Amino acid sequence: MKNSVVGFLCNPFKTGAYCARVIISYQAIAELWDFLSHKAKEKRKRFRVEKPELDREYFEFMRTSGAPEFLDKSLDDILNFLVSLNDICPKEIRKWSDYGNVVIYPEYFAYSAEKEEGFFFFAPQIYFKDIQDAMSIRIDYKAFPDVIAEIASLSPKALSMFKSFVTAMPCTKSKVIYLDEGKRHSKRFVFDLYPAVAALWIDEFAPKNISRDLIDYLNGAIDYIDKREWQMSIILSAFSVETLLSDIYEEILKEEAPSAPIGFLAKEINEAKKFPPEAMKPLQAANKIRKAAVHRGTISFTQKEAILGLMNATQFVLWYSFAGKGFCNVETK
Repeated sequence: MKNSVVGFLCNPFKTGAYCARVIISYQAIAELWDFLSHKAKEKRKRFRVEKPELDREYFEFMRTSGAPEFLDKSLDDILNFLVSLNDICPKEIRKWSDYGNVVIYPEYFAYSAEKEEGFFFFAPQIYFKDIQDAMSIRIDYKAFPDVIAEIASLSPKALSMFKSFVTAMPCTKSKVIYLDEGKRHSKRFVFDLYPAVAALWIDEFAPKNISRDLIDYLNGAIDYIDKREWQMSIILSAFSVETLLSDIYEEILKEEAPSAPIGFLAKEINEAKKFPPEAMKPLQAANKIRKAAVHRGTISFTQKEAILGLMNATQFVLWYSFAGKGFCNVETK
């Protein structure tokens, strides 16, 4: 699996992503609420979930606040209650609930004082250690009041698991629609997935090859993508490149590296020893986007620029992990 993770990070467009579209109608959510409300009365259990309303303000808040995205708050609460009914909860839904408790970003706690047992969490980017896969969820807010999402994953495993979860919702006449769209290579799919795959590599594989300060910078860049703070993400990605360039500078020129940005360090090193194209390409792209972030002016950054910054930094770090030590003539055992 490590090879597929690294292959995607190095060339996401060539590798592609496995994609699907999920449609959960408002009617299906309301019918599931009615079913569980009836079951709660039968079992004499308190059902605290409000019947879902057509509340556009909630969707607008989640879109603009920077909070992690949910498929729908009403759906979260309904599924939590379903998990508490052990005898009727499908195993596929219980399994996804377990993932929801494990795969959760710290930023969520800024918006919720405590995490309930069985909490369902639908982050824009998540990864799964046990199957070493990653997944992204893009919500179409314009589809309100229905929940429509584009799903992408590194391999068919996570996609299959998600399909089992959403299609296991019981007792609705308006069934969940799951459309498998196969493998896609377009930017909008692979860009959405990139932070999740990068996080999987950083947590599972990177510590064996790169230093902790580089890992911390890349982790920080991903965290700021989660927070929707695009400029800070770009700057932290650039820090990882600058830190690694300082190491390379000192190995090749045998002197202390100056406190200088990417462009200066890369130029000095390149004059002493030419970078190969696979290193120079992400370096130049990283320098370009770093300049835009530092000298912001009137530029408005988006998720696209933040992910590009992360992509350039990750690809340069990966080049160093596999070939850079030889480039620097660093002795390895």
